[in-house]
Amino acid sequence: MILWLLSCQGPEPTDSVEPVVEVLEPLDAPKLLRRLSIDLRGTLPTIEELDAVEADPTRIDAYRDEMLLDARLEDRLVRLLNERWNMRRDVYDAVWWDFGLEPEDEYEFERSLAEEPMRLVARVIAEDRPYTEIVTADWTMANPLLGDIWPVDYPEGETGWQPVQWQDGRPAAGALSSNGMWWVYYTTPFNQNRLRASAVFRLFICEDYLIRPIEVSAATLVNSDIDPTELIRTDPYCTACHSTIEPVAASLYGFFWTTQNSAAEMTYYHAERELLGEEELGVTPSWFGTEVSGLEELGARIGEDPRFEQCAVDTWASLLLRRDLTLDDWTLEKELRVIYRDAESRMHPVLTAITDTPEYRAAAVVEGTDRHLTTRTLMPDQLDSILNDLGGFEWTYYNYPQLDNDTTGHRVLAGGVDGYYVARPIHDPTLTWSLVVQRSAELTATALVEDDLFPSEPSADDLAELHWRLYAERPTDAWVQDATALWDTVEASEGSEEATRALLSGMLRSPRMVTY
Repeated sequence: MILWLLSCQGPEPTDSVEPVVEVLEPLDAPKLLRRLSIDLRGTLPTIEELDAVEADPTRIDAYRDEMLLDARLEDRLVRLLNERWNMRRDVYDAVWWDFGLEPEDEYEFERSLAEEPMRLVARVIAEDRPYTEIVTADWTMANPLLGDIWPVDYPEGETGWQPVQWQDGRPAAGALSSNGMWWVYYTTPFNQNRLRASAVFRLFICEDYLIRPIEVSAATLVNSDIDPTELIRTDPYCTACHSTIEPVAASLYGFFWTTQNSAAEMTYYHAERELLGEEELGVTPSWFGTEVSGLEELGARIGEDPRFEQCAVDTWASLLLRRDLTLDDWTLEKELRVIYRDAESRMHPVLTAITDTPEYRAAAVVEGTDRHLTTRTLMPDQLDSILNDLGGFEWTYYNYPQLDNDTTGHRVLAGGVDGYYVARPIHDPTLTWSLVVQRSAELTATALVEDDLFPSEPSADDLAELHWRLYAERPTDAWVQDATALWDTVEASEGSEEATRALLSGMLRSPRMVTY
């Protein structure tokens, strides 16, 4: 018997599988500074900063740490997070005239209400507060427009985005208590907050129920008279998801609107409806089996869930690495979760660790897989902020920024997301992206010339300095000669202003400019 059992064993392995060794070529210091600045500030580094890291590459980390304290970080975090949260849309159930606003306020109204919950997240990170506050905070963010139309105590005499308190008695649950969250992720009387519960899972624990495969039993297929409400409570194929969806949906009834498209309904929290969830859905509010007494306790349970921690580090690592994490990133994810935990859920150490990784700092893959995005294209918001910083030019049409909307603009064409049809940015160059880049470069070049922000007859030193600022690399003598020859050729037939405009336009849409 023993011999027979031994004979059933497979042969001893003769070959061992060698682990894949990845070798990444790092960016030089100026190029790395450029990547950090674009990601964390939305602008190019200054000449002085580039000179400093060229002379002393060890100053990179100090500059990165300064960027994490920069006032522009908050805005960049909002733009990054929108790539996952899909909040900055062009259409909502409530519109500007519901609040007595003017037509020229439409864009600001739409962006303000969508940004409210993301501004809270960004402010928590920017101030290095515990990340769990995004689901437990007793405050939110508002600007003057929201301060006028929402029940918040916006401070008199202030400008810009400020922390505020709700004045309608809603629970302290961070983004879960925000108007913007539920204006974007709305519900219908039939859906009864189920879509909102699905959004909670996707945004806060990275569980996307909407991409799960759906199976239906044979009995359900042949019986078309079954009540869908009863079906989701009894059919095992349905309860697999709905057993966790319904209890969370039941806790969101303070935001349940009895009248669709009612600005009054959507603006205020309805505490008197909180108990309707249990009555309507027939379940006790809970978070994966743990009963909760309301929205505030739901937020606390979410913040304690290990999946919240994992989702936090996965979200920001993928946004900064410009790709989804996979099983191959298990070690990185584990390290980031330890850092998150040791930092008591503060995100500055996590962002520092992400930007310290060889992958983030890589210029190319020498050996290994091609899963790393070592060259990134500028997203429309990055292109917009960089060009605006260079020359103060804003590409607008009837008060709509053309790189930040799709009603009249080109956000999706430039690789961005609209929250409806496009939920993830496009990181590969496309034909429409190239056309938007070209037009943006031409308009910015015109603004630089007309506003005398660049010499109308640039010297070789002027060209070299601009090359250094735009690309974070020193030009070769041959490039300076070619650029000068181009300027001379256009100047001979069109004049100096047109020559400078042509040269600037070409430099601003160069692949070295619009990638990083």
